[in-house]
Amino acid sequence: MRYSSIKILGTRYKLQVNDKEHDFLLRDRYAYCDPSSKKIVICNLEKEDDIEQENVNEFKNNLLRHEIIHAFLIESGLNDACDWHCEEMVDWLAMQFPKLSSLFEQLNI
Repeated sequence: MRYSSIKILGTRYKLQVNDKEHDFLLRDRYAYCDPSSKKIVICNLEKEDDIEQENVNEFKNNLLRHEIIHAFLIESGLNDACDWHCEEMVDWLAMQFPKLSSLFEQLNI
């Protein structure tokens, strides 16, 4: 990971890569966003045997986009009380964002 921290709507979030055996919150997932400590954690995918992704780097980027979207929604006040702040919507945004970004860049908008 190239960055150790990022700003999300003015709030600094630490970016970390942790091993599953050292981070109990990673035991049943590959990444998470912790709004209480302002950090985004991605599993050290190089140490995982159960990953069925052919392109691990693309998978890692999608995980990071997913957790960043969670952080943006949280910092916008759209977390627990927002009906559409769910895993399906965050997944959709994370998967479609590169396509949206490419189109917006192409159109120079």
